[in-house]
Amino acid sequence: QLKYVLVVGVTGGGDEGKGTMIRNTIGMVSGLPPDCKCHYVVCNNEEGHRVEMMHCWEKFCAIISSMPQTGPEGFEGNLRKFFRLWVEDTKNMRLGEVGGKVKQLDPGLLSRLSGKTTLDKIKKQYSWGSFGAAL
Repeated sequence: QLKYVLVVGVTGGGDEGKGTMIRNTIGMVSGLPPDCKCHYVVCNNEEGHRVEMMHCWEKFCAIISSMPQTGPEGFEGNLRKFFRLWVEDTKNMRLGEVGGKVKQLDPGLLSRLSGKTTLDKIKKQYSWGSFGAAL
């Protein structure tokens, strides 16, 4: 019986920007095991100490905190549903598309990376009428 699971992602300088950090964080959170009963901790080690990465993290946390608390599966079940779809929308994104050298993200890619595409899907598939103001 585990007391906690810690998942660590490292973002350095180079070609790792906000898009890379969000894509990697989506993957880390979506790795939450289905029957996990212990604490699941995601840690972003942003080695560049860049302020824009902190803002990105804050937006990401706002999305998580706006997950519906209701329904048969509650917060954790809703979180898993959302991230299962979100990781499918983002898992094939490459550094050349979301890396730090990319000056302007493609609008379709930005919609997938921001979770807006996922939100549209989940509203249709699971009848989520209201989601919150994060997205």
